[in-house]
Amino acid sequence: IDLETALSRLETLISSMPVGVIITDTAGRFLTVNESLRQMWGGVGFATMPEDFAGFSTLKAWFADSGRQVGPQDWPISKAMKSGNSIPGQLLDFQRFDGTRGTMIASAVPIFDSNGNIVAGASFAQDVSELKRAERAISEEKRRLQFIIDALPVAVGLYDARGQRILSNNKVDAIWRGEMPTIDSSADYSKFLGYDSKTGLLLRPNEWPIPKVIETGEPVLDQEIDILRLDQTYGTILASAVPTRNEEGRTVGALIAYMDITSQKLAEKELARSNTELR
Repeated sequence: IDLETALSRLETLISSMPVGVIITDTAGRFLTVNESLRQMWGGVGFATMPEDFAGFSTLKAWFADSGRQVGPQDWPISKAMKSGNSIPGQLLDFQRFDGTRGTMIASAVPIFDSNGNIVAGASFAQDVSELKRAERAISEEKRRLQFIIDALPVAVGLYDARGQRILSNNKVDAIWRGEMPTIDSSADYSKFLGYDSKTGLLLRPNEWPIPKVIETGEPVLDQEIDILRLDQTYGTILASAVPTRNEEGRTVGALIAYMDITSQKLAEKELARSNTELR
């Protein structure tokens, strides 16, 4: 079967695919460009392409990680035909024919004839512009949230459903007098040594505020905990935690705020001692 016949048979399938598809021969001539790819690039610009690799020079794109412009031989389809190997998805920023910009993931494979010779290449592109915009919006929101919690006078931490820290301010590490270790699950709270200030009992991992809130879905308010800090000194914290919920009301994490009340507790003990001496 020749290339032209094969392309004809694939035309219907390719035209209905939700991802952009382009097939070129080894000279770089555009043999097939499906509708999804035309829409992704925003117009009929492919109809006026030169019939060789110069066509790729009219397409403007940049590697998302480095910002380097993609040259005619840098496109995944060019690399696939030159190397004879599949090229995995690459994240590329591109400029549409109308001047607007987007982001895509492009991959490519070489096409061989029955003798094992490379006769064409096929490239597949997925427009991820909306996803990247959403990621940037989330990143900006996270930056603003970090700015807010850094300004708070108490230690604040935001945790996911596993009890892993997502965000916190620098007061957390200051209170613990060292960089907090990574938490992957509630069992990891065994890394910390803490006692209930009222009963003196050692806290089990699921009795710390964060795992307790995540497990029960109920707030923990004003829990006094005597802790062994990371520098092996003792202190006391006053902690309150509340669950964070999704739109369905399911607990998906927790937010905790706490302060170091070590000096206050020492002052209370000193006051109690003085009162005892006075009596």
